[in-house]
Amino acid sequence: MIAPRVVLTAAHCVKRSDFSGVRAVIGATWWETATAVHEIQEMYSHPGYQEIRYTGEQLFDIAIVVLTKASTKRPVKLAQLDAVLPATLTVLGYGTTSEYVDEMSSFLRMVDVPSITTTTCQQMWDARYASGSTDEPIRIRLGQSCSAGQAGRDACAGDSGGPVIQKALIATEDVQFAITSYGYGCAMAGYPAVNTHIPYFITWIEDALSTRGLGSVLITPST
Repeated sequence: MIAPRVVLTAAHCVKRSDFSGVRAVIGATWWETATAVHEIQEMYSHPGYQEIRYTGEQLFDIAIVVLTKASTKRPVKLAQLDAVLPATLTVLGYGTTSEYVDEMSSFLRMVDVPSITTTTCQQMWDARYASGSTDEPIRIRLGQSCSAGQAGRDACAGDSGGPVIQKALIATEDVQFAITSYGYGCAMAGYPAVNTHIPYFITWIEDALSTRGLGSVLITPST
């Protein structure tokens, strides 16, 4: 949640036109027993969003979800425009724990993963394609950043749209740097996760909220 009535997610998660049965759970560790459940008023994807179906790539993969009522929970801080990725990121989500398991996790899980540069990320994906491990080449684009999960420690199916943060000692000081976008398989070594890089989209986020009268976001101060 980035403002009292706004949740940030991936555009590929909100492609459905009917969201009448969709709810947002705010500040819950166990979603099945969550009490802060909010109805959705509207969803807005970035106008540049595009899915490349034959590779699974997601471009400009970001959207805002507007709640019908404001939450009393504290919004997360967002990384500023020129923010540098920290060495370690924390991925959160209710996704599956294996590509062979269909059932989502009933409680919020998190795992620390190292961040990598987009150059290193591209080199790793090129190596996968050269070895025949992937059918099509993956290209790292503008507005994307990467994290290099290790075997058994990374995002998995169902974690898409979730936050990738720099975790602080105090939860209110956590900073969201990215949104889980796409990858290959589930927590496989050598296959970096490709995330939506929030600093690249800060201006779009601020404008999207401002034009709809949804308030402002908390942005980390310059250092």
